[in-house]
Amino acid sequence: MVARTRFDPDMPRELDGHPFFCSSRHVNKTTKMTPKKRFAAVVPLLLACCHTPAFGQQPGEAANPTDQPVAVSPDAGAADQDQAKIREAIASYVDAFNQADAKALAMHFSAAGELVTTAGNTLRGHSELESGLTEYFKQSPQAKLELIDTRVNLISPSVAIESGYARVLVPEQAPSESQYEAVHVKTDQGWKIDRSKDLEVSDESQTDREQLQPLAWMIGTWVDQGEQSAVQTTARWTKNGHFIVRSFKVFNDGNVGFEGTEVIGWDASNEMFRSWTFDSDGGFSVGRWSVLGNRWSVDTLTVLSDGTKASATHLYDVIDQDSFEFSSIGRQVDGELVRSIPPVHIVRVSE
Repeated sequence: MVARTRFDPDMPRELDGHPFFCSSRHVNKTTKMTPKKRFAAVVPLLLACCHTPAFGQQPGEAANPTDQPVAVSPDAGAADQDQAKIREAIASYVDAFNQADAKALAMHFSAAGELVTTAGNTLRGHSELESGLTEYFKQSPQAKLELIDTRVNLISPSVAIESGYARVLVPEQAPSESQYEAVHVKTDQGWKIDRSKDLEVSDESQTDREQLQPLAWMIGTWVDQGEQSAVQTTARWTKNGHFIVRSFKVFNDGNVGFEGTEVIGWDASNEMFRSWTFDSDGGFSVGRWSVLGNRWSVDTLTVLSDGTKASATHLYDVIDQDSFEFSSIGRQVDGELVRSIPPVHIVRVSE
């Protein structure tokens, strides 16, 4: 079994694992990469600079080598088997909740998994999860969980998205319901939750233009400047304000080496934000956005110019109107997981 995250073996060592391996200081080294390597080393920064505030091991937290995502290749019937195993894990999670077993619940998560509570608090790692859930059951004894309209979508051989509605019943209290989404990753210990959170419910009476207003602050220009290279992103409204269009350019010694365009809009039929990105290499991607408090998350699927498929979940934690933190997890290229990106602090450039 794989006991660690797998990477592209040809990734330059100076980029491998560095928290800023996608910054402009490395653009001059990556603009000549193949589409697969470029996705692993550059694209996350472009997304970070573009997605101005929209499932990771914390500093000092030891990784569990037996609980790392395992990259696997597609196989006939594997998808059905994985669906069944994920649903077994979901049923086990509900049973553990209804028995108020905080330790068992925590072990349903990956070693660095996180749970965003209905109050907007985030619990990360087994120890913090167990402690937080133990306290919850003390305050809400006999709480019971019901999951409604549960859906499981395999977006890659080792990453799946679970969504649906959760109803919590506590004696002598009105039932509480929320829409939720959870990211599952396949490890050598089975399918584990890498991130679980509640989703903000949209107001159906709003128009698509009104729905996009929470993203209005991203309008403007953002630049990541290095010694020999830079990434510049500009976001603007379309004429009628129904979409946000963002263009990005990678400059190397003053010359544009890579560029692209992204369009963000509101999908009224599915009640969610969606994005479509096209780059100068001939690659394209689609994204599904959700928000909880000051955190935006984007589940992306990408097809590179050589036909290679990639996927990732990007997180954007808004600090204020001029800064945010970007991170990315569940990242895969051609069926192999590449290293998650820890939080990177990004600021707006004054115009």
